[in-house]
Amino acid sequence: MSNDIERLLANAADDTDQPLNTSPGEIVGRARRSARKARIATISTSVLTAAAVIGGAAAWSAHRVDGEAPVAGAGQTVTVDVKTGWLIDRETGKAIAPAPPVSRVSDSDIIKRCAGYDKSPRYEPVPAWDKAGPVTARWKVAVKTSSGGAIGATLVSPDRTVVAVCNATDGKYPSWGFGRRPLSPAPADGLVFEAGRIDGLRVPATVTKVLVEVPGEKVLREALLGSDGIYRIGVVPSPPGTARGATIQKPRIRGYDANGRKVLDRVIPFAIQKLPAITFPIQKQPVTPHR
Repeated sequence: MSNDIERLLANAADDTDQPLNTSPGEIVGRARRSARKARIATISTSVLTAAAVIGGAAAWSAHRVDGEAPVAGAGQTVTVDVKTGWLIDRETGKAIAPAPPVSRVSDSDIIKRCAGYDKSPRYEPVPAWDKAGPVTARWKVAVKTSSGGAIGATLVSPDRTVVAVCNATDGKYPSWGFGRRPLSPAPADGLVFEAGRIDGLRVPATVTKVLVEVPGEKVLREALLGSDGIYRIGVVPSPPGTARGATIQKPRIRGYDANGRKVLDRVIPFAIQKLPAITFPIQKQPVTPHR
């Protein structure tokens, strides 16, 4: 079995007739570099299948630095789109856009900013379920992401009964949004803590990867999964006068455990949320020297 795997990996990574003299890990690296250099352009299919790439499921890191590609996990055959280098979802056949990057803004700075928003005047009485008190340094940033001058973060109270969704846009037209919602343990099919948001769902603790399928989009979105089952699909700058995004009908949320087993599959009735644009990799064309 090992020899077969090495042979398949060698065929995918090497365009010579030389025998395999490197480890599977080195071959995978060579295959990725080969794809980037368009050396596999002669492959007739539109996808490249890397056989048995170490692990049970394709896995992504929640701490991906902006621009870094997702990483395959241990022991599984994965399929990669040749044009983008993104993994292909076997269930839908769609490419999976990488999760948004983790914000470089420190947790303490985010908490300080959100605490200021939390102190803003309220026009309704404090709900009976909200006994967590104001946002302080004891609150935890469950997940945070940035895009340009926009920051999006979700905070969890010390007693884990309240979640605070905090968004801010800096620059020429600064704006912000803040809301508190009740939080409770997530059942097997997740807990909707904020209706109308694709990332207003808390997933069970067994979930290590979240895929979001938006109707009408040709690719899937991988969510940035933080702690406490809270995830984000990104953040969009909101200058004054920006209209609310069109209603998204029935986005599908799937959750997978560390072994790649699907443990959550839920369709949310609707979402009113402007979604971040999906940035596709720029394909570099090989340069043909003049003779």
